[in-house]
Amino acid sequence: MLIAKNSNANAVQNILSKSFIANKSTKYTTKNLQILMRYAWEMGQASGAVFLSKCLHATVITRHSWETTTTWHSLFWDVKLIFGGIGIFNLHKTIKRERLIKCHHPKKFIHIWFVGVLPQSQQQGKGTQILRQVLAFYKDQNLPFILETSNKKIIPTYLALGFKHVATLDLGYELFIYKKTHD
Repeated sequence: MLIAKNSNANAVQNILSKSFIANKSTKYTTKNLQILMRYAWEMGQASGAVFLSKCLHATVITRHSWETTTTWHSLFWDVKLIFGGIGIFNLHKTIKRERLIKCHHPKKFIHIWFVGVLPQSQQQGKGTQILRQVLAFYKDQNLPFILETSNKKIIPTYLALGFKHVATLDLGYELFIYKKTHD
C-alpha cells in the first residue's frame, strides 16, 4: 500500500469514478462523478489520507474528524462541488443526507470515506487487502472507524473486518452506517 501523492491524483480519481459509476448514493446526489471524485481527493489530502494499492487497482480515502476545518481551499472545493458536481437543485437533499449521517458520527473518529476498486479487479480481495492495511496503519490512533455504504454486496466484508452495524438510513435508497473500534 502506498500513501498517494499528487502524482497519483488521476489514478485515484479514475479508480473511484469507475467503481462508483453504478453506486446508489452517488447517483442520488451527483450529476458529475469526476468532480465528486476530485473533491474527495482534495478533501482526503487536506484532512485525512489517501491510500493506493501497489497494483494501482484499489484506493481508500480517509478523513480525520479532528482535522476537518473550513479553509479557503475547502470552501473553493465546496463551491466547485455544488455547482459542478451536485448541482444547485440537489443541494438541499445533499445537506439533509449529510445531517442525517452526522447524527451517527462520534466526536473524534477516522472516517473511511471512500473505498474503490477498479471493476475488473473486484471480487479478488484487493479492496479487503487495502482496507486491512489502512486499519493497520491507524492502529495506534485508538479511535473508532466509521463508514457508510449503499452497496449491500460489500457488507459481509465489513462485518468480517470487525465493523458493526450502527444504523440504516432511508434516503430514497438504503445507506448503511458501520463502526469499528480497535481490537
